[in-house]
Amino acid sequence: MSAAKTLRGYSAQEQIFDFSNSDNEIVLANIGDYGMGDANETKVATLVRSWNPNAVFTNGDNDYLGDYSLSNQADYGVFVDRDIMFPCPGNHDWDASLASLYLAYFADVCDSRYYYSKQLGPVTLFMLDSDSRTPDGNDADSLQADWFTAEADKCQTPWKVACIHRAPFSSSTSHGSTEASQWDYSSMDLVLSGHDHTYERLSIGGVNYIVNGVGGSTNYPFSSTPLSGSQFRYNTLHGAGKMIVTPKRLVWSFYSYDGVLVDTITLEK
Repeated sequence: MSAAKTLRGYSAQEQIFDFSNSDNEIVLANIGDYGMGDANETKVATLVRSWNPNAVFTNGDNDYLGDYSLSNQADYGVFVDRDIMFPCPGNHDWDASLASLYLAYFADVCDSRYYYSKQLGPVTLFMLDSDSRTPDGNDADSLQADWFTAEADKCQTPWKVACIHRAPFSSSTSHGSTEASQWDYSSMDLVLSGHDHTYERLSIGGVNYIVNGVGGSTNYPFSSTPLSGSQFRYNTLHGAGKMIVTPKRLVWSFYSYDGVLVDTITLEK
């Protein structure tokens, strides 16, 4: 744990989870485009904390304000302090020369890297950097993509999930699909992204894609003509994803901040 963090007290049910036992059911929370430090972020964070997840992972834009402790510590500090909040960087994490602050704040979990992998019991997260400013490139021909392919090929966990900020595919009119993010995800069970402040589930080329960018910042509109692979779209309230994983089953659910189940998908091995 870095010296900049202040360890808090925790209740009995918040003890550190043993991820080394791959037979354990784990509960993961997923948020994107959340770092506003405002009431919307707090509503989503309250929902996430109510799940008592074993870890939280993000789809980028972890901070819009230039002060990670301000926009994260109050709402998600319980996870940051325990080193169980795993981010991927978004464009706002790179803007205004904030990249060094991002790496410093999350240094204990991302090992001072803009992209990395993390095994959590039966699932491995591949946390990628979609920004053009990242040192090893951000498209399908980059060094980063080569690393991703190699890591995915040698990964032995039952489940593989990739997170990349700019959505490979999106039906929003604000950003839409990002060609540079359209890597080979054929070995992934789920590909999560943000950037567009919407919730959308798609199936394209046999791959399950989720856009989850409604963690706090203002929600975006959808096109009147969604992508052909779009299966579900939502942009009414902010919310978060909940992923329950065992070696044989992965259940992804999206909830609005008021606790209403909006969408769910179950994958089985």
